[in-house]
Amino acid sequence: MPESPQNDPQSHEEMIPYRLGESTELLVCQGVEEHRDIALRMMQQTEWQIDIFTRYFDPRIFGTEDFGEAIEQLALNNYRCRIRILLQEPKLTATRGHRVLEIGRRLSSYFQFRQTDEIHRKLPYAFLIADETAYMYQTHADALKSEVNFCDGARARQLTEQFETLWNAGESSPWLRVHVL
Repeated sequence: MPESPQNDPQSHEEMIPYRLGESTELLVCQGVEEHRDIALRMMQQTEWQIDIFTRYFDPRIFGTEDFGEAIEQLALNNYRCRIRILLQEPKLTATRGHRVLEIGRRLSSYFQFRQTDEIHRKLPYAFLIADETAYMYQTHADALKSEVNFCDGARARQLTEQFETLWNAGESSPWLRVHVL
């Protein structure tokens, strides 16, 4: 028997308009374009905190001009914001260049970058948490399929706790340091 429409995850095409902290529907997104659109939509609505745990900070999703502008606006519009990015492969991200790394180096008061410790370097998943309310969770970081919710505080807090554990076990990386000349 099929699930009721209220319980079925919605596709990206049906995602109009989702609001951070208001829209409780569970979405499933697939592919680069859907991930890029959802990450941007969340980033544009974030008011004070963004946490990202990712293998290599996929530039197709997080390296766009629009995403860069949105994350920069978060930092410039809220002096108490917190932007934390935890990478499993910081060398790959840094050596190929990344818009958000450059913005983070310019606005270092708002951005924190770390790499995972050796124990957690091979974790298969990735996630983004916005304002401890919304999330995008990939079970397998290399497979572009994610569970997304713009208003699920319980799940977002659970992921935030997991992020805190990974963050506290993480370490600084020479690839992510701010370079002052």
